[in-house]
Amino acid sequence: MEIEHYVSPIGKMPTMEYLHNLPDEKQKKKIYDDINRLEIFGRQLLIAAGKIGKIKGCSENIWELRTSCPNNIIYRTLFGVINETIIILNIFNKKEEKIRKQEIFKSLSRFKQII
Repeated sequence: MEIEHYVSPIGKMPTMEYLHNLPDEKQKKKIYDDINRLEIFGRQLLIAAGKIGKIKGCSENIWELRTSCPNNIIYRTLFGVINETIIILNIFNKKEEKIRKQEIFKSLSRFKQII
């Protein structure tokens, strides 16, 4: 599968900006490594490994990639799938038990802009 990052109508790449601005290089590398695994192995293998899952209650084709870092720091990478292309829509630090609705809405809005 091919990986692309969402590009806003004004040409910004918010997911790349988020990664670029992460202060911890080890966390940044771990997120990049997980995204690379997704590109190389695809969804099925990572579903079996418990690394990704479909966003519950979301009618669109939106998935989450889970990245766990030391000290209970957890990142979520939300992505959409169009044909054989994975579009990274949103990356954030998950601090609550459930993903905040605003993060899902942001991802859905971005996905609808490109489909």
